[in-house]
Order: sequence, then C-alpha cells, then structure tokens
Amino acid sequence: MREIRLSVTLNLVQGLILLQILIMLKRQLPLTIAFIMGVLFIIQYFVPHQWSQYFRLWVNKWIMIIGGISLLLGIWSLLHFHYIQIHRRVAGWGFSLIMFIAFLTSVIAGFLPSIINWFTPEILPSA
Repeated sequence: MREIRLSVTLNLVQGLILLQILIMLKRQLPLTIAFIMGVLFIIQYFVPHQWSQYFRLWVNKWIMIIGGISLLLGIWSLLHFHYIQIHRRVAGWGFSLIMFIAFLTSVIAGFLPSIINWFTPEILPSA
C-alpha cells in the first residue's frame, strides 16, 4: 500500500516538475529567441559578409510568411469572435456590429484605389 502511495506521489511530483518546465518555456523561450535573433541582426548589420546578407534575406522571407499567416489568423479570430457576439445577442452586441461595419469600410477603402485604377484607362504621354 505504501508503494502505491509513493508511486502516486512520485508521479504527482514529476507532473508538477514538468508543468513548471512548460511554464518556464512558455515565458523564457520566446524571450530567448528574440534576444538571440536581435544579437544576430546586430552582428549582421556590422559584418558586411555574403553569409550575413544571405541570413538577412532568409529571415526577411520567413518574417513575411509568418506575418501573413498571423494577419490572416488575427482577422479570422476578430471576425469569428464578433460574429458569435452578434449571433448570440450578448450584451453589447451592437458594438460588434459597428466593428463589422468599420472593418468592411476599411477593406473597401483599402481596395478602392486599385478598383478605380482598374477601370480608368491609362493616359499615355504624347510622343
């Protein structure tokens, strides 16, 4: 009976240690990565070598990819949250409706110059 209690206690302690490690990684890992990348970019700035330029281009490509995915995920999360607020008619759902209207207005304002230029013919300079 004592062996079972000891085994359960050891499993509980191991679980708590693992939880502490995961919490530490959740806090410290992003800070460590940001610090290392910052130091590498400082080194890259002061060392005009072909490899450092290649590193900068490689990181810029990944930043664009991750940034685009993050933007899409953020837009989806924002729209989904406010759609649920409107659908359930929770208190303050009118503000979610205003958010939808503001979002659509921003999207239209962003694409409007491209749409207008698409329909207007180019005026070629005279020779």
